[in-house]
Amino acid sequence: MPSALWVFFNDARFGRLWLEQDRTYAFQYDPEWLANPDNISLSISLPLASNIFIGDVVRFFFANLLPEGELRDRVAHRLGISRQNVHALLRELGGDCAGALSIHPEGTIPVLGQGDYSPLSSAELAEIVNTLPIRPFLAGSEGIRLSLAGAQDKLPVYCDGETISLPRDGAPSTHILKTPIARLESTVINEAFCMNLARNAGLPTPDCRIMQAGNTPLLLVTRYDRRPGKERTLRLHQEDFCQAMGISPEVKYQSEGGPGLRDCAKLLRQCSATPAKDVRLLARWCFANTLLGNADGHAKNLSLLYDQAKAPRLAPFYDIISTRIYDELSPRLAMKIGGENRPEWIMKRHWERMAEELGLKPKILLNDLKAFCKTLETAIVPTLQALEPHGRDVVFLMRLEADIRRHIAATLQIIG
Repeated sequence: MPSALWVFFNDARFGRLWLEQDRTYAFQYDPEWLANPDNISLSISLPLASNIFIGDVVRFFFANLLPEGELRDRVAHRLGISRQNVHALLRELGGDCAGALSIHPEGTIPVLGQGDYSPLSSAELAEIVNTLPIRPFLAGSEGIRLSLAGAQDKLPVYCDGETISLPRDGAPSTHILKTPIARLESTVINEAFCMNLARNAGLPTPDCRIMQAGNTPLLLVTRYDRRPGKERTLRLHQEDFCQAMGISPEVKYQSEGGPGLRDCAKLLRQCSATPAKDVRLLARWCFANTLLGNADGHAKNLSLLYDQAKAPRLAPFYDIISTRIYDELSPRLAMKIGGENRPEWIMKRHWERMAEELGLKPKILLNDLKAFCKTLETAIVPTLQALEPHGRDVVFLMRLEADIRRHIAATLQIIG
């Protein structure tokens, strides 16, 4: 059997992950972590206890740390590992994951100093970006063990001012570089616009800006699960909603049996430090997804952030992009609004049903939706001006702006 893995919370050992003889996944908290007065649980689905957790609840939590879909296929092929072998993939990639976790072979102590970074010149960064399709996450490179969930090519990096560096030997990244999505037009400026527009309309989202690597535009996203310190960067613990609910990443969509809004609101009311505030934020996230055309707002795009507290709160929103602008992508929403996932069929009664699913009064939700529509519309022009688009991106953003304005007007008319 393969040797066990140690799971770290910054420089403290969280626990131990291993495979039983029948290849069942097992996890146990470290006794010193259980005795630590400042401890928190690895997940809502894996509460603090001295017993051994066995089975799917363990495998699902750790599988949710890994890339998905065709991207995972490419990573696994590069490493010569089965895509289903979560244990082996984490051994190769788990040096820097989402949240406070880093995963290392048993007996290995992670390096947490600030010196374990390789600065990249513009030419080196451009070369790396060009090779990501065949070497995703730079998998297999000496000293580089990086992992993020999702199906898009991206790269965790350390950014100090204008210098981009590669984290090595488990050193924490501070930003995420997202590359253009193949076969889709202007995805970098699409996401930059939608993320900044949502932020200017009052939604909490990470800072993001466009940069260039040679001729390739990139989106540089500041990680909300990192905190700069005087001596080193600290990781903040987080988990996405699939991890918190003990659900496989393969069923993240509601249409596949994954969580819907009722499930997400229930989770927030059970565990959030500010449940009432977070449920209304969840509703505004749905407003943004519907108006901006983000049909891919599934449960893995929602997370809980544990920031100096045992009780988490809803994390800033991420991966907001208009998918509706692309004819080749499905327009159906990942989470239904009042039982309806076809945006053009959503009526006032669906928003009222959504309010009931969230445990809100329909009148309050409709007032929030009306206010959000107006705030979003007001934020469009200054968001566009701040981006300073050029070339084909100008034409693309004109189409996207017209589409968003059209859906804002239609929604205001529907809700009266």
